[in-house]
Amino acid sequence: MKTIKQTYTIDASVEKVWDALTNPKVIENWSGDKAVMDDKKGSLFKLWAGQIFGTNKEVIPMKKLVQVWSTNTMTKPSLVTFLLEEDFSSTNVILLHEDV
Repeated sequence: MKTIKQTYTIDASVEKVWDALTNPKVIENWSGDKAVMDDKKGSLFKLWAGQIFGTNKEVIPMKKLVQVWSTNTMTKPSLVTFLLEEDFSSTNVILLHEDV
């Protein structure tokens, strides 16, 4: 299996980036599709009208979100980690997607 690691700098506060990752209304605005999400450990989520679904495995608000991702076609779930680092008025997002 493959691992993807990317770093993105987003011109927004860490609060706004966290909201874009965990608030279903904000996710629906940027994704254009139905979302079920929150920022609670152990909760289930669905993105893109259920095409991607899983569980929030670890949650440290404004800092770290670890999710187990699945699709109907995947034989094994993958692990997605978002690390957020505030950098003045922007936010660095480190994305680690394992077992892709």
